Amino acid sequence: MKRFLNIIMVISACMVLAVSCKEEDNVVSEFSIDKTEIAVGADGGSELLEIKGNVKWQGTSESSWLKFSPSNGEGAATCEVLVDSSVVAEPREGVITFMAAGQTTATTVKVMQMGYAKGIFVSEEDRTISLENSAKLEERFFEVTMMANVNFDVRVNNLPDEDGTVSDKEWLKYKKETPNYDYGDRPRLLKLHFDWDVNMAEKARTAEVIITPHETSDTEGDGSIKLVVTQKPAPVITDDRAGDSLALLSIYSSMNGIFTWDASENMRYWKGVELWETTDKYIKIEADGTINYSAPVPEDLIGRLKSVEFIAFETKKSLPYQVKYLKTAESITFSGNSNTFLKNIVLGNEICDLVKYGNLRKLTVRAYGLVGLPANFTEFGKTLISLDLSSNNFEVMGKSGSTINGVKVLGIESITRKNFPHLRNLYLNKINRYDTTKDLSAYTDKKDEKLGFRWTTGFGEGFLTPAEGYNNSYFKELLKWEELECLSLSLNMLDGQLPSDAEVKQLLGADKVYTESYIQNAAYKDTISIQDAEKYLLANGGAPRVWPKMKSLSLNLNFLTGKLPDWILYHPYLTFWDPFTMIFQQELSTTASKAKNTKGEVITKFSNEPTNLSNYGFEDDGITRKRSYYEMYPKRKPQITDESEEGN
Repeated sequence: MKRFLNIIMVISACMVLAVSCKEEDNVVSEFSIDKTEIAVGADGGSELLEIKGNVKWQGTSESSWLKFSPSNGEGAATCEVLVDSSVVAEPREGVITFMAAGQTTATTVKVMQMGYAKGIFVSEEDRTISLENSAKLEERFFEVTMMANVNFDVRVNNLPDEDGTVSDKEWLKYKKETPNYDYGDRPRLLKLHFDWDVNMAEKARTAEVIITPHETSDTEGDGSIKLVVTQKPAPVITDDRAGDSLALLSIYSSMNGIFTWDASENMRYWKGVELWETTDKYIKIEADGTINYSAPVPEDLIGRLKSVEFIAFETKKSLPYQVKYLKTAESITFSGNSNTFLKNIVLGNEICDLVKYGNLRKLTVRAYGLVGLPANFTEFGKTLISLDLSSNNFEVMGKSGSTINGVKVLGIESITRKNFPHLRNLYLNKINRYDTTKDLSAYTDKKDEKLGFRWTTGFGEGFLTPAEGYNNSYFKELLKWEELECLSLSLNMLDGQLPSDAEVKQLLGADKVYTESYIQNAAYKDTISIQDAEKYLLANGGAPRVWPKMKSLSLNLNFLTGKLPDWILYHPYLTFWDPFTMIFQQELSTTASKAKNTKGEVITKFSNEPTNLSNYGFEDDGITRKRSYYEMYPKRKPQITDESEEGN
């Protein structure tokens, strides 16, 4: 019986085992994905795939712009599909292929991505721009953020003003740049840069900017985008003292002035500012051309601006337009632009508006970086008695001027007796860019290099001519200017020799000589008698009357050589000139750098430079003693007195 039971148990176990094996052999491999297609925008993104199953699986794709993780596994999983942003305009497709164990057919998921539309894109809020009327130079711009995947053109048009007129002035300028689309048709983030000018009018102005793509997916138009730019009007500067102060503050602020004026303080106490007082003397140019230095101040000028100095600033532009409101000023000075030698500024014509008011007598634009004057600058010949254009970067232009950036400009050659008949003081010091220009011979074959005003006296042999880029006539024009009382030409690149008496007499004309009546009516008649004048001024038909009223003259630190002429050595005002410093001393040589003229000659002394005004050495024959200045004009010799004797 027991044996029988054991047999039954063995048979039962075998049956169970057989059944178990059969069930396992009949298990079905399961694998499925919840999506068969994925759609993604042009910017890319991610999608999730839910994988279900009970077998091992592996995913692959030949599309490099697709990534998914995990790429293999067993059983259920969540797979993240990452799609890069598109680089093409057309839609593109990719496929992810999954192979599962026990399955003979692959499971695929199609990934579709839209392409970028061709065109340009600017947000609505960025399509309207409002600008102030003025700002510092480095702040006169704005940028527009834009998306684009094609090249485009930008056009700026002025729109009609309030009165319906359309200005032809190009006040809004686009700084063109070529985008680099190194990612195909994927839009790039760009910044369009626009520069704007100061609005000098007392009314707003508007311009439209039209951006047109070269290609577009827009089926209804050309895909253009329009921006509207409006600039505020200039503040109203009234014709009174309040307007004067506003103009001064606006000018200095626009030039990035280093110092400041306290707007809450009375303008009378501003440094460098002077107002008209009833006790002042007004300089009046009479109808016959004479200058009255003691005329009464016109009543309407009392309390208004008389003079102003703008010192130490940084600008790359001409004088701010508000300068035209300084109507009552007798004297205006601009001096001290930073890095002057780097600047190439053409003076604007706004300051020339002051001519019509007839009050400006003294104008200084010194160390500003000027390379040109406005075409109407000679209008100042009606009002100016003093002009200072020292330390600027003028080049040789000729009497008729030149053209810079399409604009007609004048050079210093326009400053002549004919154009400025009332001018008495002229300062043209250091009309060259660099203090280190000591060897002019090194630049004789480099006439296009910007050094400054290259000129010669026009006298002496072997010096350069206009053909080599040198002016040899302007100094002669200055020699003819007999009304000048002050002429300063220090530290220039003036080359050549001073003309002899015979040469300058030929230049001026036979009638331009000293006469007895001239001596008797001269300001120095008490110190130079007719008897003294007969020794030189009236001898041999009269000495040449060169700069007869010149009380201040400087020719020092130039490249002049040769002999000092008698018209210099015996000039009635020589003692006023401090000649040993301001005339005789020419460009200095150093151990490391020799001063040389265009002929390569080292600058030393004039060949007949006197020791002092009491000793002029000898005549050219080396034997005859040359009469000294004090021997010529004994009353000009300083009288040394014994103070102790005077006290007795």
